[in-house]
Amino acid sequence: MSSRGRGSCPKCHEEYFNRSKPPNCPKCGYFLGGTFHGARKKAKSASPALVEVCQGVFSCRTTGRDDRCFVTSRGDMWLCTREECKISRSVHVNSDMASHYECEHIKQAKNTASLPVATYHPSIANYPCSDTVRSKLCEVVSSLPDDSPPVVQVSEQSFAVFGLPTASNPLGFCHVKKETKTKNGYSCTAKDCRNFASKAKGTKAKAYCLHLHILFASLQQFPSTDAESSIDPSAASSSSSSEPSIVVSTPNSEDGLQRKSTILLADKRRSLPYQIPRDLLRAIMARDSCTLFGVEGSWPSLFLPSENHCGLCASPLGPAINHPGQQSNSSYLISELNAFTKVDIKVRTCGNKECMAIHQPFPVDIGKVNTICKLLLGLFKVKNEH
Repeated sequence: MSSRGRGSCPKCHEEYFNRSKPPNCPKCGYFLGGTFHGARKKAKSASPALVEVCQGVFSCRTTGRDDRCFVTSRGDMWLCTREECKISRSVHVNSDMASHYECEHIKQAKNTASLPVATYHPSIANYPCSDTVRSKLCEVVSSLPDDSPPVVQVSEQSFAVFGLPTASNPLGFCHVKKETKTKNGYSCTAKDCRNFASKAKGTKAKAYCLHLHILFASLQQFPSTDAESSIDPSAASSSSSSEPSIVVSTPNSEDGLQRKSTILLADKRRSLPYQIPRDLLRAIMARDSCTLFGVEGSWPSLFLPSENHCGLCASPLGPAINHPGQQSNSSYLISELNAFTKVDIKVRTCGNKECMAIHQPFPVDIGKVNTICKLLLGLFKVKNEH
């Protein structure tokens, strides 16, 4: 082997690379005159392998990155919440041998457990949130027996946080980890709370699950908000777990008001007939045939809202315009015999600055339904599909 790029100690002949020549020989200490110093290894943080969160509930470390699972016991029955362990346990359950199943985490919980790093109780009175969120926080704290702490720090990076039990998390506890990549500095690992955010056009919203609320209230670290940010108490629920959340959003106020009014208008005014009259079905077929052959009596080429006054506040409507969110002027009509026939669809906006609801055409009386601002769908087709 070539010795090019290498040197050796004159005393003990220990070899080294010329590009990393040390000041002294690492073997015998002979002075070499180099300047290279090796990088010091970072000391690993002492993360407890197993911590007793409360009576019968243990937090067990599963990986070197401080990923953790819960181990619970009730009498002689033990259960590990790690997905792989639950699958293995199900095999023993089907064989009527559930009491004999023990994963490595259950074995650790039976032998030894460390004390928590710290415990915390939330200061709910000083926490900035809506009344709905505050009542949920009080419900969580009161549901714990014997004044058990709802937040237990199980390692330097992880917390065990108690929340309302759900179908996917009957234990209630979940792990919340410190996360430098997130804006609030923490990440909840519960299935119900993953991707707990809402996104809409013109809106950037971030929602915090109940576990994060409890952690913030316990650590007195409140979510940071911008000068234009607002806390929306109406968003204090989750579709999957019914858990409250604070939504910090920065939408354009006019766009948010207009969107809300438009949705209310659609819920109030738009409804399909449960039974379609036979005469209307005949008229639809006649219009469809006339459009196909290009004769009189075909579908109109222009569709406008039939109202002149707002259906919410009775204010006069503005002139007919293209939909504000429409990227192009191309709109289409879809029917049984005519697919993607080009038409012109206009909308009218309420002139009241406190409403600004967008009124779209809804020509259900002639057999058409406006599904979006660029599409008219045949009523007969809708009825068949449903």
